[in-house]
Amino acid sequence: MTDTTNDTPTADLSHNGAVPVFPGEWSSGISLRQYAAIMLQVPDSGLPWLDTMIAKARRLDQARSEYALPDTPPAPVAKETT
Repeated sequence: MTDTTNDTPTADLSHNGAVPVFPGEWSSGISLRQYAAIMLQVPDSGLPWLDTMIAKARRLDQARSEYALPDTPPAPVAKETT
C-alpha cells in the first residue's frame, strides 16, 4: 500500500500484522513488532531470545565502529598567507 500524497509505503495491517516476505506474499511467522525490532536494532521484540540477539548485534556493531578506520583521510588545511 502506498500513500498517494508522498509515495511512501504505509503499513497494511489487513494481514493480521504479518510481514511481507516478497511483494504480494505474506508470512505469519513474524510480527510487525519483531520485524521493527530487528530492522531498528531495538531489543524490544517481546521475545527474550530475540532481544538478546539484537542486543548482542548492537554491541558487536559498536565494537566494530570503535576500531574502524576512516574511509578517507581528512583534507589538508590550507595555510593562510599574509
